[in-house]
Amino acid sequence: MKRLVFLAILTMVVSLLVQPLHAQEKGKAKTMTAMGTVKAVTNSSVTITASGGKEMNFTIDPQTTFIGKGLSTKTREKGKMTAADSVGVNDQVRVSYNEASGNLHATEVRIINKAKK
Repeated sequence: MKRLVFLAILTMVVSLLVQPLHAQEKGKAKTMTAMGTVKAVTNSSVTITASGGKEMNFTIDPQTTFIGKGLSTKTREKGKMTAADSVGVNDQVRVSYNEASGNLHATEVRIINKAKK
């Protein structure tokens, strides 16, 4: 009998612990991607023209990573680089982003093809 009561209490405790974990997964922001050509870039935002001519404006912050050929070498030489140092107008990019409160926040900007100068 004691084992049955212990097992029932253990089952109840485990089920109570699992519910908050499941709720956190639902609240987690979904990462999406967009591809396009950079239309404008500042130190706080990147605007691209995606397929179908749709303009998308992404906010960027110090946690946003920029990935592209030669960027790690430039970072070593110059130190901390800004968004404008990393990506330029007419570059083709793929942006990984999260949407929160109607704002698009870029987590990663990958340069697919640099524009000719």
